[in-house]
Amino acid sequence: TSTTEVSATGTITIEDLDDTDEVTLSEQEVGSVVWSEGALDADQLSATDIQDLIDGFVLDDTAALAIDDATNTVDSSWTYTTQGVDLNFLGEGETLTITYEVTATDDSGTGTAASDPVTVTITITGTNDDPVVTAETNVMAAIDETGSELTASGSFEIEDADTTDEVTVTGITVIASGDDHDAPDNATLAAMLTTQGSVLIDGSGTT
Repeated sequence: TSTTEVSATGTITIEDLDDTDEVTLSEQEVGSVVWSEGALDADQLSATDIQDLIDGFVLDDTAALAIDDATNTVDSSWTYTTQGVDLNFLGEGETLTITYEVTATDDSGTGTAASDPVTVTITITGTNDDPVVTAETNVMAAIDETGSELTASGSFEIEDADTTDEVTVTGITVIASGDDHDAPDNATLAAMLTTQGSVLIDGSGTT
């Protein structure tokens, strides 16, 4: 998922047997933003982000629409945009769902002026974001004349925007430099390097 604006459009057809009527569309959001993985917290979407996502649904025609006297219908449309909200927290296949009801009301002023509401459902589906590793480099240690065991340590940071992903160490590769023929081979050197646990992100955060 990315912060790139995501948009969608759709068409609404209104039918009214009274071909002299004019109709006006209105919409309202039903419920709230629903995440497939459960409750949202502020680290994923702020209250402002949620409201921006809700406000992303717009009816393209706000003025009264004239019914075509030949077909007794009129077409209108809607547009949805994510309004720049950062949705990177969505993992592969995870969804955000927002539901709206659209109602058409004619200008007859009678008790039957409003239509039954039509439901429009917006579903935003996440894609996988690769983890990014930032490592401390040039960590060095020296062997003294006693020949005691050599130890050195360093740190690296892993970030994964998908908040429910679990990130593990899947392999350590060593590439040695120099021309000492008595030095251990790369596989032996790799076995000397360990990390603090194999699961580095447990699905409850991003770093």
